[in-house]
Amino acid sequence: MRLHWPDCRNVRDLGGLPAAEGRTVRERALVRADSLNRLTAEGVAALRAYGDLDAYLLAHGRTGRQLDALRARPVG
Repeated sequence: MRLHWPDCRNVRDLGGLPAAEGRTVRERALVRADSLNRLTAEGVAALRAYGDLDAYLLAHGRTGRQLDALRARPVG
């Protein structure tokens, strides 16, 4: 499912995709995206509203610099 997080491109919830042993990925369990460092404050708010920010970033394997840039943005 495609998600809209302002200034972040190609954001998708991978829920529903096949996984090991006949299972499927649970919705809101794994999200992939690029350009997280370009998120606006509105985009950061949308990401946080969608799920656990740290779990998402850990799953996506961002670098320390990218994490710091994202966390430094204020969310209203």
